[in-house]
Order: sequence, then C-alpha cells, then structure tokens
Amino acid sequence: MNIAPPDLLWVRGPVIPVKIEIPFSMETFMMQNETVIPPAITGWGLIDTGATITAVDDAIIKSLGLLPIDRGKVLTPQGSAEQDIFSLRITLSNLTKVNVYKVFGSTLKEQGFIALIGRDILKHCVFVYNGTTGSCSLSL
Repeated sequence: MNIAPPDLLWVRGPVIPVKIEIPFSMETFMMQNETVIPPAITGWGLIDTGATITAVDDAIIKSLGLLPIDRGKVLTPQGSAEQDIFSLRITLSNLTKVNVYKVFGSTLKEQGFIALIGRDILKHCVFVYNGTTGSCSLSL
C-alpha cells in the first residue's frame, strides 16, 4: 500500500523510533555480576495521548527477562483489566534514555508497534501534530 503524506500520518498515526532496554539499576547489577546483558530491542512507538501510562509489548518485556514489579488497572474502550507493571528504559527517537518506573505489559506487536508512549513520558515533551501537512514532531 502506497500512502502519501498527509494521509500517512492519519492512517498510521504519530510514530517514532524507540529502543527498549532493561533499567539502569538492573544493567549495573548484571555488569557487577558479569552476567550477560540482554540486547536492546528497537521498533516503532505510537504516541498515544489517550494513554495515562506507557505500555510495552509483552514479548519485548519477556525477551529482556523483566519481572513484574506491581499490577495495575488499565481502562480501555472494552472495559477495565488488571495488568502487570514493569520498570524499564526507553530511548525516544535516539534523543534521550528515559527510565520508566511504571510500564504496562500489553499486546502491541500485531499492530506494528512495540510501545505506546503515554502521557507519563509526554508530560516532559513538546508534541506537535500537524494533520494538514501530515507531520508531527516530538522534542524533550
């Protein structure tokens, strides 16, 4: 399918490259104990102003060997559900690494994303969505 701007933004949504890694504290511990550090995983993150908390694909979380730190209630159009919460590190558009202490595990890969970037991260950013030109920008 060949979609030209500005319709590409409308069809795909505001996406940015992201890199998902274990938290700094876990990386430090693993280095001190000479344990193999799981490689970072890259993919697309969808900027989701409707999400209070960022979510990362469950398969990514599992491949990094992360264990839940808590459980929390997620509200969706289909209702509410309890989901595991994890701590990890996200790099947005190769800009900066952000330790995120509360990330929901979710099924996202089937939609072409590995993360939904929620308002917990966006509160530190300037996000511009220009539908008339089919462009968006995110800065920290």
